[in-house]
Amino acid sequence: MDIWSDIIPYIQRPSRYLGGEINAVEKDKARTYIALVFPDLYEIGMSHLGLKILYHVLNQRTDTAAERLFAPDLDYETLLRRHGYPLTSLETSRPLHKFDLIGFSLQYELTYTNILNILNLGQIPLKASERDRDLPIVIAGGPGAFNPEPLAPFIDLFVIGEGEEVILELVDTYQQWRDASGTKEQLLKELNKIPGIYVPSLTGINGTKCTKKRVIQDLDSAPYPVSPIVPYPKIVHDRIVLEIARGCSRGCRFCQAGIIYRPLRERSPEKIKVLTIESLRNTGYDEISLVSLNTGEYSCLTPLVADLMQYLVHQRISLSLPTLRPGSLNSTILEEIGKVRKTGFTLVPEAGTERLRKAINKEMAEEQLLKDIERLLDAGWDALKLYFMIGLPTETQEDIDGIISLCQKVLASGKNNKNRRIRRVSVSLSPFVPKPHTPFQWLPQEELAALKEKLRYIRHRLKDGRFIVRWQLPEISFLEAVIARGDKKLATVIERAYHLGCRFDSWSEKLDFQKWLEAFHYCGLDPKAYANTVKNPEETLYWEHISTGVKKEFLWEEFIRSQKAVSTPDCRIGQCLNCGIGCQPLTTKPLEAPCLNSLPLHHPEPGKRRSERIRLKLEKKGPMRYLSHLEFQQLFYRASRRSQIPIIYSQGAHPHPKISLGQALPVGVESEGEFVDIELTANAKIMTLIDQLNSQLPYGLRVTSWQRISPGYPPIALAQENFKFKIDIEIKRGENIRSSHKERINNFMKQEKALVRRQKEGQEKVIDIRPLVGSINLINEDEKTPCLELVLKNHPQGSAKPTEVLEKIYEEDMAKFSSIRIKKLAPDHF
Repeated sequence: MDIWSDIIPYIQRPSRYLGGEINAVEKDKARTYIALVFPDLYEIGMSHLGLKILYHVLNQRTDTAAERLFAPDLDYETLLRRHGYPLTSLETSRPLHKFDLIGFSLQYELTYTNILNILNLGQIPLKASERDRDLPIVIAGGPGAFNPEPLAPFIDLFVIGEGEEVILELVDTYQQWRDASGTKEQLLKELNKIPGIYVPSLTGINGTKCTKKRVIQDLDSAPYPVSPIVPYPKIVHDRIVLEIARGCSRGCRFCQAGIIYRPLRERSPEKIKVLTIESLRNTGYDEISLVSLNTGEYSCLTPLVADLMQYLVHQRISLSLPTLRPGSLNSTILEEIGKVRKTGFTLVPEAGTERLRKAINKEMAEEQLLKDIERLLDAGWDALKLYFMIGLPTETQEDIDGIISLCQKVLASGKNNKNRRIRRVSVSLSPFVPKPHTPFQWLPQEELAALKEKLRYIRHRLKDGRFIVRWQLPEISFLEAVIARGDKKLATVIERAYHLGCRFDSWSEKLDFQKWLEAFHYCGLDPKAYANTVKNPEETLYWEHISTGVKKEFLWEEFIRSQKAVSTPDCRIGQCLNCGIGCQPLTTKPLEAPCLNSLPLHHPEPGKRRSERIRLKLEKKGPMRYLSHLEFQQLFYRASRRSQIPIIYSQGAHPHPKISLGQALPVGVESEGEFVDIELTANAKIMTLIDQLNSQLPYGLRVTSWQRISPGYPPIALAQENFKFKIDIEIKRGENIRSSHKERINNFMKQEKALVRRQKEGQEKVIDIRPLVGSINLINEDEKTPCLELVLKNHPQGSAKPTEVLEKIYEEDMAKFSSIRIKKLAPDHF
């Protein structure tokens, strides 16, 4: 099995599959091996905070090794199946079926077919009943576990609630069982005794046990990763994500997260300060985001932001806040955040009228939102995002028109502002999905046709070019509602859809809705019976054997209030609402709690303007040859921050480090000499800094030499006139090319033109690469293993790629190559 020769060279985005990232944990030996699997692409899974926390918690144990796997994209899956290779982990390439425990993260219902695909690629039977004690125990947790039934036949056990503590108890029980050489049934019975564990084969929907969620009471004492893995490719949330609170007391009636993560708990400002400094030092990120379900109402947000920015501004690190409830912004926060870079803001009115916002318990006056917009404009922002749902309970045409009216008022508010006008308003629209354990769990989703018409109507009315309207496909929301409200019968549909080829169903460009309908028809089930029907308040719901701690009676009372458009106050402001959670007195803080006026943070001295330039020469080999130019640039920048190199920054509103890279090296090509220019404060100890930098670079990247650059030196992009490459080729056994290598090379060199087509930003461009080829020499003339030396000219408009030259030389005979190894040779001087 060799994915490095058989798979990695032939796929898009190979950096997803390399492993070996900074802060990744590789253990030579462990007593228990756990695969943490996120059933979506690397870019999505590596952005998820829960995965990072569990990875940290488990790898703190010396007897446990936690490793990561993600859903492979279709090109990678195709090659795995073609070669018969199993899916393996990123850390040590351990096959999935060789792990002791497998933990799936259930963040979204439309990843469930990916779960089955991952099990199959890992050479593991899909059904729990078909797996004996010699195969891994398959676990699942996350929001989706609060209705486990649609996945129950495939999963051995579900973790309900927060996993930091229960996962350790689970590992302890597993190790004791294995030492005792028990049966799988004995293990499941022991695990079923752990609070927060639901074992479908032992306790079904009609069983006597109600599994109550696990809750971490004190966030300050809870483990938190301050050395998260720094990914190679750009991920969705490519920054430090710092959880400042967990849970929410607002009680939005559509929001499942607000129920399942109760009670509200906050981290102290002192703890946040420590986590901030350590996380930034260990990663090299230049942005940090303070996250929670309701970040804008963290008790100490304003003084916390002001105190953190005293440190961050000197480090040129930006601060961002996630989606915010209108009315939670103030001028101090905006002024502080804007000191480094103006990060994006998303405001979430959810509904278009005040009446409907009361019905969903998202009470907010329109004036609050418009006041927030004025503050943003005054502080220099000219672009923002708004988020709405359509198809909400009790919604009328007036509410839909209210969305349009509110968006237009937001855009118009910039006309009266002397400082700045709004350049762009992004409007996101999502169909409402009734979720389990919410006051709307008894209600149906609106019919597909009606949702599509509402989307069409809003898009038609928001035609102004300054509006960017995005929406989730109603078909995706429909399937989400079906599975979220489903029972165990849906497992047959999910399995059938998987066998029909459904993958990445949450991605609109990959969803095949007709295959899902075919799967429902094949299984004799009507999806509308799940998504579009009203549930009787007296009936036992499919998920009632899972307890969030919130009483069903409370949810029903909230449902009745929603029908009357009566809001319920935040329990932090008024009296306890008796929801059933039983908050401890110190679990939450009042909204206006006194905070520290100043957090004593270390402020580094600002860099002196007197500087010097140096040029670094690096080798790029092994797995690092599969990084793109932008990925290499980002990796180098973060490594320089971790190694605390005193780099000079540019001036202006968006300062950036004065680092310049040479011409882009094609993905998959090794190099003996890549060059980077950096500008440092004068009199820096260069050799010490290079040692520090090399200690922060992953295997395959290393600074090999350096020199000072005088002001008269040409820019790095033009420093070399030519690039020399060594190309080793192997011809497949039993194959022969039509004419000799020398003849083919000579024919190419005689051509006046060699046109190639390139795609860039969706447009095709034709380029003549013949003038860019200096020479081609045949070093090894063996017909089966030829070796070429290729010299490409450096042109201000760009350069040819070695593979483009090979394709022009060999044409269709390229299909007869079993391997191509390309190395860029180091120049004689630089």
